[in-house]
Amino acid sequence: EEELEKSHNDLDELRQRKDEEIREKTLLIMSLQEQIRQKDIQFDALSGAKIQLDNEIALYRSIWSEAEKEAGYSCPLGSGSKKRKTDNGDTQSMDTPGSMRARQLARQDLEHVGTDDQNGASESEQGDGNEEEEEDKEKEKDEENDDEAKDAKDDEENDDENNKNRGN
Repeated sequence: EEELEKSHNDLDELRQRKDEEIREKTLLIMSLQEQIRQKDIQFDALSGAKIQLDNEIALYRSIWSEAEKEAGYSCPLGSGSKKRKTDNGDTQSMDTPGSMRARQLARQDLEHVGTDDQNGASESEQGDGNEEEEEDKEKEKDEENDDEAKDAKDDEENDDENNKNRGN
């Protein structure tokens, strides 16, 4: 009978130790899951910021290209109309929370550069902002049409060169 009681006590102690181990492991798992959730939130925030920055970079590149075209500058290394490759080939622009603000700031910067020399005041300070959005849309359409026309012209020139080379 004593042996039976001793074995029961040993079994109870073993169960208690195993229960404590299970509790510890459960707490560890819960803390790791919470860390994963926090990392996911941080990742989402950083990926959103990256997308916004990528869009701002693309915007400033297009503004820079416009300014070069207006100034009559052509890149000595090539055609200059090459577009940056995207991962999936999608050319549709993505709208992020700060992209509109970035567009407006970029336009204001560009207008400051152009108007400071002429009259010292920015045209954007006089507008209501809706005109800028309409101008942005029109400029984007014009840029797309210009790029398509340049690509067609480049294709024609390449075809002419190929035909000349075949004739020789």
